[in-house]
Amino acid sequence: MVADIEDWISPWFLDWGEGMVFSGVGWIFDIVSMMKGHVGGGSG
Repeated sequence: MVADIEDWISPWFLDWGEGMVFSGVGWIFDIVSMMKGHVGGGSG
């Protein structure tokens, strides 16, 4: 079932989601790095 879902998502994901995912990942990493910086005493 997972393979079927991946087969359906992959073309849609590659066409539409590529830019969204990369920008989203960058945004997530920004948030994570900020949180790590605060937790680590602002070193990040």
